[in-house]
Amino acid sequence: MATPGCVRWTSLDVAGPSARAASAIIDAGLTAPLWACGMVWLVETGELGAPVRLFAPRAWLWLVVVSAVWLVVDAAATHLFGGTIGAALVGIEVRTQHGTLPDLATATRRAVLKVPALLALPRTRAAARGDGWRGVHDRLTGTVVVRSAAVEAVPPGHVGGLIDTAMAEAVDANEAAIRRAGGNARQMGWLRAVADQTAVRLDIANPSWRRADDVDAIRQRAFCLLLARLMTRYPEQRDMLAAVVANHDGLRDVAGDRVRFLCGLLDDPTAARRWIGLVDSADVRIVLDDAVSR
Repeated sequence: MATPGCVRWTSLDVAGPSARAASAIIDAGLTAPLWACGMVWLVETGELGAPVRLFAPRAWLWLVVVSAVWLVVDAAATHLFGGTIGAALVGIEVRTQHGTLPDLATATRRAVLKVPALLALPRTRAAARGDGWRGVHDRLTGTVVVRSAAVEAVPPGHVGGLIDTAMAEAVDANEAAIRRAGGNARQMGWLRAVADQTAVRLDIANPSWRRADDVDAIRQRAFCLLLARLMTRYPEQRDMLAAVVANHDGLRDVAGDRVRFLCGLLDDPTAARRWIGLVDSADVRIVLDDAVSR
């Protein structure tokens, strides 16, 4: 199900070719039984002649009918829900460049243009690769396929769509790492809550941290250390947490295994406090040891 209302995203959140292909395969699998049932009926009633001619005019006519039905379903589902069943199962959705769901006319044009886009697949792939993996039918209709779990709802009165350079400051390193990790909506919501809690924990442990020279670096490092602590508390989420750490720009200066480095700091509170950038009187245990509810 698509996120209600208007949304925005970064270039990292545009759906790649594998997700789009998986969605198309699922949709084709759902449509195939309808076509097969019609073909069986045509064979049983002798409409395809004797011997059976699979390429008889009526077989082509049935293929056209099934395709037309699917185009209607595709257009309606994209307009109402942001995509077909295949898109929902894969976790992607269609949006206009302004972040809203396409109107019915746009969704219909997009569904119709999918056919020539697939017929010209080599050219389509080359063009899409150079335009953030947007298909020809998306570029012609002003739509974008994005990952549902990564988009962010836009408050009333704000602009949706792709976050441009002027808005880049709205996406800090913590948020960018969470999006790159590519978890599901529940995981990403939890991680965003953890990121929000990090600043609160720092306020309690070291109220003067906001007057430091690089408050962003302090917040990012504290967040990464908190993720390392959560790996020990929630082993089932370890892969997701490790993916965020691996994609975090705030750890570029860490050579080698980032997770091992962070886990090493957990065993040495003094080293952890200094690495984060807190004063000696700060209690780093407040940042790391309090339970984080999911």
